[in-house]
Amino acid sequence: MELIKNIPKQFNDAISTAITSELRPRHVGHYNASEIGTCYREWYYRYTQPKQHKDETLRIFQVGHSFHEWVDKLFENSPDFDVIANEKSLLMLDPTTGAVLHGRLDNLVEFKGEKYLIDTKTTKLIANYPLPDTYKMQLMPYMKMFNVKKGGILYVEKNTFKTKFIEVPYDESLLQEVFKRLGVIHKALIDKQLPEPEAKNDKKKKWACGFCQYKEECDKANER
Repeated sequence: MELIKNIPKQFNDAISTAITSELRPRHVGHYNASEIGTCYREWYYRYTQPKQHKDETLRIFQVGHSFHEWVDKLFENSPDFDVIANEKSLLMLDPTTGAVLHGRLDNLVEFKGEKYLIDTKTTKLIANYPLPDTYKMQLMPYMKMFNVKKGGILYVEKNTFKTKFIEVPYDESLLQEVFKRLGVIHKALIDKQLPEPEAKNDKKKKWACGFCQYKEECDKANER
């Protein structure tokens, strides 16, 4: 009888085990394009004190992967779009520091004779708030690599599957900002020098501290 009571928990535990990914080692000099807007200090800790994501976070990631696959199929099956590439890996070398930027392109499509580089983001609610510069920056390396002048963020609302596309033109200054940030985190890791708490010091970014895995370590570092 006790075994029957435990079956639901065992079932959930099995699912958690299935979606738990191994903690991949990070190597100084190799950086993810998706993290380019991350607070410098959190980014630093991810290399020096790596942590596995919580089960809830991993499930949210899995939801995001599922929506990406759904969008891929929509583009592939639509007569209005010609899919040029999707899930394409990116490797871009920063000639100044020698650091390598890694990434994975979501979709590059042609629509009415124009090429668009598209990054899909899932959201709880689509609202009319400004597009964050961090999202724009993530697009720039791909647009440069594939020589595309138009791109954008495709928001997908999780509960309703409602979509909203926000166009983002190529901006050389944003690409330079990407490499600037790359240089800052690369130097901090090479010198083993803890960066300033970027999010904590910026009113517009401070909200991110509430979701940071390293809030406790960051607070203690500030106290010291």
